Amino acid sequence: MTIYISGGSNSLAKDGWVSKFREVMGPNADIQNISVGAAPSHMAVYRCLSTVELSAGDTVVWEYGINDANHIYKKGMNEREFVRAVEWVIEGCAEKGAGFVAAIFQPRDLERLGGMSRYRSLLRELFDKYGVPYLDVPEAYPAAHGLRRIPPKLFRNRMHYDQDSPIMDFIAEEVTKLVRASAEAIPHTVAEKKLRFYKDFSGGSLESFKNRALETNMWKPGPDGLSGQLLGSGRLVGVVLIAKPDGGALDFEMAGASLRFSVASREKGFDKPMLKFVSFPWLFGRETRFQAGDEFSLKWADSTDGMLAYPDFRKILKQPALMGRASRIVALMTEE
Repeated sequence: MTIYISGGSNSLAKDGWVSKFREVMGPNADIQNISVGAAPSHMAVYRCLSTVELSAGDTVVWEYGINDANHIYKKGMNEREFVRAVEWVIEGCAEKGAGFVAAIFQPRDLERLGGMSRYRSLLRELFDKYGVPYLDVPEAYPAAHGLRRIPPKLFRNRMHYDQDSPIMDFIAEEVTKLVRASAEAIPHTVAEKKLRFYKDFSGGSLESFKNRALETNMWKPGPDGLSGQLLGSGRLVGVVLIAKPDGGALDFEMAGASLRFSVASREKGFDKPMLKFVSFPWLFGRETRFQAGDEFSLKWADSTDGMLAYPDFRKILKQPALMGRASRIVALMTEE
């Protein structure tokens, strides 16, 4: 059995809860950390369902609650889009016969407000619907320690728990209990609509990307861009990128729908390539549907006129960033 940890930067800290989880599980546990920081649950969808060989008997541990909440409550995005992304991971686990357990984390700002956020409430409803176990840290930790809420001193900043605090041991021990009961954690429903990842395109050139967390193919659009044909009928989900600050902008077209969007990453003090997700429903402001056989294209934009920017991408591109065109396409995601 392989245990896949799929979360944000709280799951990447060197001495954080995952390190302690490894200690509790013991040296014989096969634990792979496929977490990606500065990304929402859509990244868990890509990592769990497209980059690893999820098999019967494996278990996914999801932890993107803080990242999702940041997109929802700081950037004004819709809760249901992120809950649906978590549901895709659950459905993928169900199809493979793999277990799914969740660790719900919450940003410090929401913790200070108290009560149950709508996002947390929707997550709990989702997990109950599929019969999978979860650790709701904002509820469980105070209950176990006679507190009203998690004290501010247990946070390192608004987005991270303090890795030197006792909350790390608590999370590790509680997640271990869930994982050890993973035979009971296999989701019991499989959806009719499924995600599809388009990772082969016409036009452009195929390149490779590798860092300590990920090795993947990526595409550089050529003079005529990248193109492809959609196999089924469904709706657009988004695009996965290897993004850089001088990444440029892309024009997307499909069956009469079109938009221009930034693919230049914006992460303060960080200029290395980043694995990022861009939501098409957010960019279009609506659900965009297609029919089997419809064609799509992604081409470099020559200007920023009408350009949109997903959160964490640059809204203003000067000429070097626009024409740098350093970002690359990894996959187009659809639900068909």
